[in-house]
This record gives sequence, structure tokens and C-alpha cells, in this order.
Amino acid sequence: MSFIIRRRRFGHIAIASATATLLSNLTGKALAQQTRIGNIYGVKVKKNNNQSVDVENTTPGIIVTSANLISNLINLVLDIPGALVENSGKRSERKNKALSLSPRERITACTALPDGTLIISSVSSSRRGDVTRFMFVDSKSNAKSKLKKALKITNFKKNNDVLESVVATKDGTLIGAISSAGVPPFELGTIDYQKGEVISDINPFQSINNSPLPEIPPDQRIANLTASSDGTIYATRIGAESSVKLAKIDLFNKSRITGKGRIINLVELSFNDKPLGNDVLDLAFSAADQLYALANIDYQETNSLYTVDMKTGKMKFVKRFDADKFVFIP
Repeated sequence: MSFIIRRRRFGHIAIASATATLLSNLTGKALAQQTRIGNIYGVKVKKNNNQSVDVENTTPGIIVTSANLISNLINLVLDIPGALVENSGKRSERKNKALSLSPRERITACTALPDGTLIISSVSSSRRGDVTRFMFVDSKSNAKSKLKKALKITNFKKNNDVLESVVATKDGTLIGAISSAGVPPFELGTIDYQKGEVISDINPFQSINNSPLPEIPPDQRIANLTASSDGTIYATRIGAESSVKLAKIDLFNKSRITGKGRIINLVELSFNDKPLGNDVLDLAFSAADQLYALANIDYQETNSLYTVDMKTGKMKFVKRFDADKFVFIP
């Protein structure tokens, strides 16, 4: 009898050990897979922001969400209230508009510095003009306050110019797409995020093959800047033909005509074998260098994530994701 009991106990122990090993292997694989993808961070403007405040010197309230794409679990949700900018003494290139417009807040970019700090760009548009502000959010610290600081962006060439997209390069340089009201003409510029200024007449890539930022044709729109792990910058590009193309911004090989970097069309973006009718809302690379797009192709209340095949331009639905802009952090 005692032998039978021992055999049963041995069986139970063996089953428990095998189960534990299986769970450990599955957990390890899930963690390894998530590490290759990275955590996704999405940001959106809070509803009912107080429009009576000094929007030039105050950031909007935002919601930052971190999620795990493998488990579909939400890691955290940060409710970040509006904050005063540190450089309120500077004057922005904001000018009253002839038309009366209802005040509007929108997120125009979410990018990450090498240390994991999120830089979230927001634009306020109203009859009094347009202004861009940066919010610096600590994604890795356990500190109670995740907002490290806020700055408004100044030193634009024209009144009411704003940053429509921003990407951080591998060395921490910020490159932005600048326009007025989100319509052409667009230009590329660099931003000193310590001072909150667009850098004029300075080329941060002077030491890299002497290649300045490329010029954008006056009838074209460049948006949704993002960078792969090797530092290559990509974006969406829309021209007179209205099709949405994935483009590469080549900072290393000068055009023989302009002597500047080049913008190279790669593929036309499509979903279900149909070209996109509208531009995507954002692009971002995972830690595994899989390109994702945020879009609202089917006009739902919540935006959605898609994978993007960079060879064919085909997009594949992944999940709903309630955000206006997003980024991956390894």
C-alpha cells in the first residue's frame, strides 16, 4: 500500500513539475516575445480641457496608456493634468487669425528619447493663433509625478507654424515636420528640446556626409515621422495624386540636384487590397523593427493598430487602440 501511495505521490509531483516547467517555458517565451516587441505607449487629449486658461503657456491634460500587445493587458494608465511651461517668458510666433475658430487641442507626436523619456507634442489652434508645446513624461521611473517638465516651442520662421510630427534619432536629435494648419507647404527642421526652440540655419548632420535635411516639394505633405533601430527615418508622404505612400528620409546620401538629403517613395499603403483613402494617424517601429500604423480606416469611435508590410505596403489589423499617437519603448 505504501508503495502505491508513493507511486501516486511521484505521479502528482511529476505532473506538477511538468506543469511548472511548461508554464515557465510559456512565460519565458512570452517575455522574450514581448521584449522583442517592446511596450506600446499611446497618448490622447483628455476631454473637456479648460480652454479659458492661457493655452500658449499651459499644456493640455492628457491620458497616457501603456499596453502589452502579447497579453492584451494594460500595464498602466496615466492621467496627467495640464501644466505651466518653463519658458513662459518667451514669445511664440502666434498671431490672431481673421476667421473665428473654436479652440482645439490635438496631439501631433509621441516619440521617445534614448533614456525612455516620452516627448509628447500638442498643438492648440484657435482664433488667437496656433502654438506647439512639449510634455516630457518619464516612462520608467516609479516617481508619483510622471511629468518631468513642459515647454512651448518657439523660433518658427512663420507665424502660426507648428510641429505636425516629431521623431527622436538614435543620438537624441529631434527632427520635426513643420507646417501651418497641417497643410502644405511642409518643411523639415530640428528642435532643441532643452530650450524649446526650432533650430535655424544649423545642420546637426553636418558631420555625417555633409548632408542637410531634404526639401519637401511645396505640394506635398510629410507626416508620421518614425525611426527604425538602424536610425533610418520613415514617414508617410502625400502628393497631388492623393495616394498615401511610405517614404524613407535619406539623410546620408545627397541629391545631385539639391545637394541635400532625399525623400524616397517606397510603397503605397493599402488595406484589404485597396489603397488608403486617408493618411494614417501615426507610424512606429517595435523593438523587433516591425512597422505599425495607427489609423481609423473603418471610421470607428476608437482607432486601431495595424502592422505594415514595408515591401508591399499592405496593412493588417491587430487590435483597437484608444490613442491619437503612439510609440514603442523596449
